[in-house]
Amino acid sequence: MSTAYNIKQHSLHCITCTMSNNIASTWFNSMHKKRL
Repeated sequence: MSTAYNIKQHSLHCITCTMSNNIASTWFNSMHKKRL
């Protein structure tokens, strides 16, 4: 039971990290394009 809970928490954490990374890279790309 605790293993399934840990997997669920881990996948949630990965999704959050991926989303924040995508937002950061998108923001960085838009700033870089504005500079050019």
